[in-house]
Amino acid sequence: MEGYSEEYFEDFHKIFDICSGHWKTAILRAVVSLGFIDIIQAKTVETGGNVPSSEVASLCQTDKDFTYRLLRAASTLGVVKEHETPQYSFTVTRLGSLLLKEREDSARGLVLWEGSKELCRIWLELEKGVKTGKKVIKDVFGCEFFQFIIRSDPESIEILKRFEFGMASWSHFDTNAVLERFDFSKYQSICDVGAGPGILLKAILKKYPQIRGVISDLPQVVEQAVFIDESLQDRCSKEPCDFFQSVPRNHDLYIMKHVLHDWDDDNGVQILKIVNECCPLHAKLLLLEYVVPDSNVASSGKLFDLHMAIVNNGKERTEEEWKKLLVAGGWKYLGYENTKGIISIILASKE
Repeated sequence: MEGYSEEYFEDFHKIFDICSGHWKTAILRAVVSLGFIDIIQAKTVETGGNVPSSEVASLCQTDKDFTYRLLRAASTLGVVKEHETPQYSFTVTRLGSLLLKEREDSARGLVLWEGSKELCRIWLELEKGVKTGKKVIKDVFGCEFFQFIIRSDPESIEILKRFEFGMASWSHFDTNAVLERFDFSKYQSICDVGAGPGILLKAILKKYPQIRGVISDLPQVVEQAVFIDESLQDRCSKEPCDFFQSVPRNHDLYIMKHVLHDWDDDNGVQILKIVNECCPLHAKLLLLEYVVPDSNVASSGKLFDLHMAIVNNGKERTEEEWKKLLVAGGWKYLGYENTKGIISIILASKE
């Protein structure tokens, strides 16, 4: 009997690594939600040494043995490092420091949202979505996602907070990439439509003190998630809107970041038409979205596309698809450019 090739063993390891992806997500969620990362970092700063897992368990009120085993597993992901002295002790790595609560640009919101039980349940229905060609969100929430999170019951309020926290994590990452690439200095007034907590616009205003802006989203989001720094209150305001009906008027630049990927083409065109009707003739539109490569190139945008399909019947789009969508919505496509992040910058002008 012939032996198996090296490629077989390598490929099997890769398949296992892919299959255990949900394990890794759960591990990250646990070390963040239980407070392990923050406790280890705080005790390291306080004592200057490595932190025993037993001390972490005591401070977090978790099982001693299970705490060590979770931290040992987390060390294989690179977010903590295990040390021999004292035995079973850990420190937070540079990668793990991105999960610290104290960091304004922390990725903890991303972990807690993308690793949430609700999203995991949605992905369990992937086969049904592929068979029917429809989103599976109602199988989890009993209604449309955005209808669910604007309800006033405690569960919906908690999920809205987790969703906004997750979007804020993404927004910090995207914002840094966009600010590095795009020059906003030529605009006097900016409206961020579907802005969530308004992280992007507030960062723009801090960098460009001559610009004024408005953060606009659904009334519940504006009320619960938007807080304007005292230093920006003379140049930044918030205004509720339903972008299927109307958006704030008379701004030089309209921004929509990760908005249109939530919607199918028909709804996307409708949103673009509403923005077009409400903006002045000289206005520009800046879409901050993923641009999916046409060819056989690995792209996280292709993964996000499937995610959007089963959650909202939304989609990530190729350059040609973005161009067609903009033209159908009354806009002139001016082109796009990539950033150092995942997001791309798509620019359009009013016809």
